[in-house]
Amino acid sequence: MQTLYAVDVGRVRADWAVEDAIRESGLAPDLADYARRLVVGVQTNRSEIDARLSELLEDWSFNRLAAVDRAVLRMAACELLHFPGIPPRVTLDEAIDIAKKFSTADSGRFVNGVLARLLENSDKAHWDPSRMETPPDEEEPPEPEPEEPEEQPDELEEEPQPPEPPSFWRIREATDQNQP
Repeated sequence: MQTLYAVDVGRVRADWAVEDAIRESGLAPDLADYARRLVVGVQTNRSEIDARLSELLEDWSFNRLAAVDRAVLRMAACELLHFPGIPPRVTLDEAIDIAKKFSTADSGRFVNGVLARLLENSDKAHWDPSRMETPPDEEEPPEPEPEEPEEQPDELEEEPQPPEPPSFWRIREATDQNQP
Protein backbone atom coordinates (compact mmCIF):
# COMPACT_ATOMS: atom_id res chain seq x y z
CA MET A 1 0.00 0.00 0.00
CA GLN A 2 2.85 2.35 0.84
CA THR A 3 4.38 1.83 -2.60
CA LEU A 4 1.13 2.61 -4.40
CA TYR A 5 0.60 5.60 -2.14
CA ALA A 6 4.10 6.90 -3.01
CA VAL A 7 3.42 6.40 -6.71
CA ASP A 8 0.05 8.16 -6.52
CA VAL A 9 0.89 11.06 -4.20
CA GLY A 10 4.65 11.45 -4.58
CA ARG A 11 4.72 10.71 -8.30
CA VAL A 12 7.54 8.24 -7.65
CA ARG A 13 8.36 5.62 -10.28
CA ALA A 14 6.64 2.36 -9.34
CA ASP A 15 9.71 0.19 -9.90
CA TRP A 16 11.86 2.39 -7.65
CA ALA A 17 9.19 2.62 -4.97
CA VAL A 18 8.62 -1.13 -4.77
CA GLU A 19 12.34 -1.95 -4.66
CA ASP A 20 12.85 0.65 -1.92
CA ALA A 21 9.95 -0.79 0.11
CA ILE A 22 11.27 -4.34 -0.32
CA ARG A 23 14.76 -3.32 0.77
CA GLU A 24 13.52 -1.39 3.81
CA SER A 25 11.12 -4.09 4.99
CA GLY A 26 13.47 -7.03 4.43
CA LEU A 27 10.77 -9.12 2.76
CA ALA A 28 11.36 -12.78 2.07
CA PRO A 29 12.02 -13.49 -1.63
CA ASP A 30 8.57 -15.00 -2.31
CA LEU A 31 6.83 -12.01 -0.72
CA ALA A 32 9.12 -9.57 -2.54
CA ASP A 33 8.23 -11.24 -5.85
CA TYR A 34 4.54 -10.99 -5.04
CA ALA A 35 4.91 -7.30 -4.09
CA ARG A 36 6.50 -6.64 -7.47
CA ARG A 37 3.75 -8.55 -9.30
CA LEU A 38 1.04 -6.67 -7.41
CA VAL A 39 2.54 -3.23 -8.09
CA VAL A 40 3.05 -4.12 -11.77
CA GLY A 41 -0.50 -5.49 -11.89
CA VAL A 42 -1.96 -2.30 -10.46
CA GLN A 43 0.13 -0.07 -12.73
CA THR A 44 -0.53 -2.15 -15.86
CA ASN A 45 -4.28 -2.33 -15.23
CA ARG A 46 -4.68 1.04 -13.52
CA SER A 47 -7.03 2.53 -16.12
CA GLU A 48 -9.34 -0.48 -15.98
CA ILE A 49 -9.17 -0.70 -12.17
CA ASP A 50 -9.87 3.02 -11.72
CA ALA A 51 -12.75 2.89 -14.21
CA ARG A 52 -14.33 -0.14 -12.51
CA LEU A 53 -13.99 1.46 -9.08
CA SER A 54 -15.28 4.83 -10.33
CA GLU A 55 -18.44 3.16 -11.63
CA LEU A 56 -19.18 1.96 -8.10
CA LEU A 57 -18.87 5.34 -6.41
CA GLU A 58 -22.13 7.19 -6.02
CA ASP A 59 -21.91 10.97 -6.31
CA TRP A 60 -18.17 10.92 -5.74
CA SER A 61 -15.10 11.16 -7.93
CA PHE A 62 -12.41 8.47 -7.58
CA ASN A 63 -9.70 11.15 -7.67
CA ARG A 64 -11.29 12.93 -4.70
CA LEU A 65 -10.93 9.90 -2.42
CA ALA A 66 -8.28 9.93 0.27
CA ALA A 67 -4.99 8.70 -1.23
CA VAL A 68 -4.80 5.82 1.26
CA ASP A 69 -8.31 4.68 0.31
CA ARG A 70 -7.39 4.84 -3.40
CA ALA A 71 -4.27 2.75 -2.80
CA VAL A 72 -6.16 0.13 -0.76
CA LEU A 73 -8.97 -0.05 -3.30
CA ARG A 74 -6.52 -0.40 -6.21
CA MET A 75 -4.59 -3.22 -4.53
CA ALA A 76 -7.71 -5.13 -3.58
CA ALA A 77 -9.32 -4.56 -6.99
CA CYS A 78 -6.19 -5.86 -8.70
CA GLU A 79 -6.30 -9.02 -6.59
CA LEU A 80 -10.03 -9.49 -7.19
CA LEU A 81 -9.82 -8.93 -10.93
CA HIS A 82 -6.38 -10.23 -11.92
CA PHE A 83 -5.09 -12.68 -9.28
CA PRO A 84 -7.32 -15.75 -9.52
CA GLY A 85 -5.60 -17.70 -6.74
CA ILE A 86 -6.29 -15.22 -3.94
CA PRO A 87 -9.49 -15.98 -2.01
CA PRO A 88 -11.81 -12.96 -2.27
CA ARG A 89 -12.69 -13.08 1.43
CA VAL A 90 -8.99 -12.71 2.30
CA THR A 91 -8.67 -9.74 -0.04
CA LEU A 92 -11.74 -7.98 1.39
CA ASP A 93 -10.92 -8.64 5.05
CA GLU A 94 -7.36 -7.40 4.75
CA ALA A 95 -8.28 -4.35 2.69
CA ILE A 96 -10.83 -3.36 5.33
CA ASP A 97 -8.28 -3.83 8.13
CA ILE A 98 -5.68 -1.72 6.33
CA ALA A 99 -8.21 1.03 5.61
CA LYS A 100 -9.23 1.10 9.28
CA LYS A 101 -5.61 1.20 10.41
CA PHE A 102 -4.19 3.78 8.01
CA SER A 103 -7.15 5.94 6.96
CA THR A 104 -10.25 7.44 8.57
CA ALA A 105 -12.69 5.85 11.00
CA ASP A 106 -15.26 5.43 8.20
CA SER A 107 -12.82 4.02 5.63
CA GLY A 108 -13.31 0.40 6.63
CA ARG A 109 -17.04 0.51 5.91
CA PHE A 110 -16.49 2.50 2.73
CA VAL A 111 -13.84 0.10 1.38
CA ASN A 112 -16.04 -2.86 2.32
CA GLY A 113 -19.00 -1.45 0.42
CA VAL A 114 -17.06 -0.62 -2.74
CA LEU A 115 -15.18 -3.93 -2.84
CA ALA A 116 -18.30 -5.99 -2.09
CA ARG A 117 -19.99 -4.40 -5.11
CA LEU A 118 -16.88 -4.99 -7.25
CA LEU A 119 -16.80 -8.62 -6.15
CA GLU A 120 -20.46 -9.10 -7.15
CA ASN A 121 -19.55 -8.17 -10.73
CA SER A 122 -16.30 -10.10 -10.98
CA ASP A 123 -15.25 -13.62 -11.93
CA LYS A 124 -14.73 -14.32 -8.25
CA ALA A 125 -18.39 -13.65 -7.36
CA HIS A 126 -18.92 -17.40 -6.92
CA TRP A 127 -15.35 -18.30 -6.09
CA ASP A 128 -14.78 -21.95 -5.37
CA PRO A 129 -11.31 -22.89 -4.11
CA SER A 130 -11.71 -26.48 -5.32
CA ARG A 131 -11.90 -25.18 -8.90
CA MET A 132 -9.08 -22.72 -8.44
CA GLU A 133 -6.63 -22.55 -11.30
CA THR A 134 -2.99 -21.97 -10.56
CA PRO A 135 -1.67 -18.92 -12.41
CA PRO A 136 0.98 -19.86 -15.02
CA ASP A 137 3.90 -18.45 -13.04
CA GLU A 138 2.85 -20.42 -9.97
CA GLU A 139 2.34 -23.78 -11.64
CA GLU A 140 3.64 -26.76 -9.78
CA PRO A 141 5.45 -29.56 -11.59
CA PRO A 142 3.20 -32.50 -12.51
CA GLU A 143 3.06 -35.22 -9.92
CA PRO A 144 4.33 -38.67 -10.88
CA GLU A 145 1.76 -41.34 -11.69
CA PRO A 146 0.57 -42.92 -8.45
CA GLU A 147 1.44 -46.53 -7.80
CA GLU A 148 -1.40 -48.95 -7.40
CA PRO A 149 -2.42 -49.12 -3.76
CA GLU A 150 -1.88 -52.41 -1.99
CA GLU A 151 -4.93 -52.04 0.22
CA GLN A 152 -7.87 -49.68 0.32
CA PRO A 153 -7.88 -47.67 3.56
CA ASP A 154 -10.97 -47.97 5.74
CA GLU A 155 -11.27 -44.20 6.06
CA LEU A 156 -11.00 -41.70 3.27
CA GLU A 157 -8.15 -39.31 3.73
CA GLU A 158 -8.87 -35.63 3.28
CA GLU A 159 -7.39 -34.28 0.07
CA PRO A 160 -4.60 -31.80 0.74
CA GLN A 161 -5.47 -28.24 -0.25
CA PRO A 162 -3.12 -26.41 -2.60
CA PRO A 163 -0.82 -24.02 -0.78
CA GLU A 164 -2.18 -20.50 -0.54
CA PRO A 165 -0.38 -18.27 -3.02
CA PRO A 166 1.54 -15.35 -1.64
CA SER A 167 -0.49 -12.21 -1.36
CA PHE A 168 -0.07 -8.60 -0.47
CA TRP A 169 -1.61 -9.36 2.87
CA ARG A 170 1.16 -11.81 3.82
CA ILE A 171 3.58 -9.04 2.90
CA ARG A 172 1.80 -6.75 5.34
CA GLU A 173 2.05 -9.34 8.11
CA ALA A 174 5.77 -9.80 7.45
CA THR A 175 6.49 -6.08 7.51
CA ASP A 176 4.36 -5.57 10.65
CA GLN A 177 6.48 -8.18 12.42
CA ASN A 178 9.73 -6.51 11.35
CA GLN A 179 8.73 -3.07 12.62
CA PRO A 180 9.45 -1.96 16.20
